[in-house]
Amino acid sequence: MRVLSALLACLAIAMGLPVYAEGDDFSQREPTPVAQFTLTDQFGEPFGLERLKGQWSFVVLGFTSCPDVCPMTLL
Repeated sequence: MRVLSALLACLAIAMGLPVYAEGDDFSQREPTPVAQFTLTDQFGEPFGLERLKGQWSFVVLGFTSCPDVCPMTLL
């Protein structure tokens, strides 16, 4: 068990070294403009870009209506 713990610790250190070597040189890019769009929300109402203006947004696209079985790609 000690050998396994030591191997896992070494693996974690080895995987973290490239991240550590990068340093704190993180710079945020300018926001990318999004083209106008219209989607349908979970209530069947139109959802567009105007509801997202002025705030940060994270959009996940998934299946809501499938003819057979919906793919489970978001799970």
